[in-house]
Amino acid sequence: MVVDWLLDQWAPTLRSPPRVRIACDGFLVLLNTFSDNRVTPQQAQFDLVSSIREALARSRASWEPSHVYGHLDKATSFLCLSWWSKRNVEVDAWAVAYRHQLEASHQLIAPNARFFTELAALYIGDVKQSRLNPEHFQELVALPALRKRWHERQTITPEAELETDWTSLARAMISLPVGVQRWTTKHIVGMCGVGKFKVRWGSADSAACPCCGEFEDHLHVPRCMAPSASAEWERRTATLDQWLDAQVTDPAIKHAILHLLQGVRDSSLPCSRLVPVRLRRAFLSQQRIGYQGLLEGRLSVQWAALQEQYLQSRGSQ
Repeated sequence: MVVDWLLDQWAPTLRSPPRVRIACDGFLVLLNTFSDNRVTPQQAQFDLVSSIREALARSRASWEPSHVYGHLDKATSFLCLSWWSKRNVEVDAWAVAYRHQLEASHQLIAPNARFFTELAALYIGDVKQSRLNPEHFQELVALPALRKRWHERQTITPEAELETDWTSLARAMISLPVGVQRWTTKHIVGMCGVGKFKVRWGSADSAACPCCGEFEDHLHVPRCMAPSASAEWERRTATLDQWLDAQVTDPAIKHAILHLLQGVRDSSLPCSRLVPVRLRRAFLSQQRIGYQGLLEGRLSVQWAALQEQYLQSRGSQ
């Protein structure tokens, strides 16, 4: 815009557009800015790249990108550098000085002001977003309603939410095929082929459990005490036992997890005194999340560090 202003003031009748060279030590920035490839709002620094593209499109000048290698002064005397490399060193020094100003004022990041050629901008809590992060926006929109449902259904308490390893749970869910993800979500909220929903769907006249005759919903299935259901529970936990061994799980952690799972069918069974002292905080944390929460994959944040310690001890032997 400054170049265009100068043209208007000093060369309004210039017949051919002037050529202006613009240099940067960020090769990908130059590539994204001057390329014809489409940029998407999800890309890093979308606001900056799209704004520069808009400014270039409006400009009367002809802009020529040039890549300059950064930090050349670390290996070569400043006096021996090219004119462009010297300017790059100077700009880097200004950036470092600005960062020190931010640190002195106890700011972690610089303010992200809206650019004058930025066609649209999204602000969250008075902070402009440099790109669109679908996961973050989904959380902002869905989490309040989800927390309300958790409270109304007494599914997840605020304490249990803080204790849960959501990062690991998300990684596990993403690793599943989309169809299995959808099935798992429906199963956790109880919308699956149990007596309760079979009656709603009109595929059954009774919601009674076919094994014991009690009312059957998704919570009843793992708690059914019929001999056939108990045998299936034992088979499934034995399979989990083998899987945990295959994942090189700390034997003490495996024992604690399997012990906690007994609480699904009998909440009086799990006892923290039956696990090593080093695991008791994680054990109690898992109990606060709940036995049903464990069954649905909501592990305590404390297990990962304990498992990492075990793996490190194995590697040092």
